Amino acid sequence: MEKFVDILVISGTVLGCFMGLSILSSSFFRSMANKYLAYSVFLLTAIMFLGWLNAGIGIFELLRQIAWELLIPVTLLTYFLTHLKNPFLNSRKYKLLYLPFGITLIINVVLAFDFAMHLYNMPFSKSALIVVQLIYVFEELLAIVFNFIVLFWSRKQIKKSHEELQIKKWLSHLNSGLLIIVAGWAVFFIVSFLPDTQYYIDVIYYYIDVIWGLIVILLWFVMYFGVFNLQIAIEQKEIHQINEEKKHTKSTKKVSKNKNELKSPKVSKQNEIVTQFIRLLEEKEWYKNQLLSRLDIATELGISEGYLSQIINQELGKNVIHIINEYRINESKRLFQDPEFYRYSVQAIGMESGFKTKSVFYDTFKASTGVSPGIYRKQQMS
Repeated sequence: MEKFVDILVISGTVLGCFMGLSILSSSFFRSMANKYLAYSVFLLTAIMFLGWLNAGIGIFELLRQIAWELLIPVTLLTYFLTHLKNPFLNSRKYKLLYLPFGITLIINVVLAFDFAMHLYNMPFSKSALIVVQLIYVFEELLAIVFNFIVLFWSRKQIKKSHEELQIKKWLSHLNSGLLIIVAGWAVFFIVSFLPDTQYYIDVIYYYIDVIWGLIVILLWFVMYFGVFNLQIAIEQKEIHQINEEKKHTKSTKKVSKNKNELKSPKVSKQNEIVTQFIRLLEEKEWYKNQLLSRLDIATELGISEGYLSQIINQELGKNVIHIINEYRINESKRLFQDPEFYRYSVQAIGMESGFKTKSVFYDTFKASTGVSPGIYRKQQMS
């Protein structure tokens, strides 16, 4: 178990440093919110590594005694509120959140210079050892309470925010993961005051391992599922906003003309159902709805799914989903051809065009054009 935890913590430390540097240096992730997320990742990594190292002297002991746990909830809150565009960030009360960390930083540095680094001896050093221990206990209790308050308050802000569902969902998941870690930390803190028996000591070490494991899992979760997907959602939102703005400009008319020149299915003017179906796709752009189904279209047209499929197949020679995907492919090609969207990722363009997943977009696009979306865009850019 001990070797497994060692490997887990070391790999988590490397991962945390790599992720933090990637967020700060990559143009794809570069934003004010992600900057504070990177700071939070570095702090989480440092707390995990220093706790595992358990150094008792020197600079590492100095760093370990600093109450970083009072800083990380503020950086995480800033990350949450920046995404939510919450006005609290511009208030004076927000700056007061740094006060607990600032006060404890001064106290801990003064104490560590004496008890950890032995740079000097305060007159009351020997007699104040118990007092110093009580200070550290109080700081840890303060940090636990402070983390709970900040995380629960930020959770409340997430729920009442009017941001898009995907953004709120990610922020809520991250918040829940952090609350679980703090809850585990609180349990460890309580258990540490139970009678000093071997059983409780084993329980304490067990909870330390669990907390470290949760931190590593959280880092993996943030790296592979959170930051990338959230950035894709943000890019998709920006692409949508630009598209909406273009509709009200002369350049939009030109783009719309090019869009209409794309090959579209020939329809029978005598068939009102087909005409209405095409109108839903071209005028209302229903194909951009990632959850669009035949039932949605049939319900809108006031007919059954089976009858819709029968009419579309008879008149257009293709099934409903195939036609919808053709519109999505044409939309993604239009975006790839527009230099204003060169800076956005391929996946964000696919999602804005109506595809629900990256794999479906890539497979459908390649089957239609013979090349992958990435290669197609490079051809347009060159």
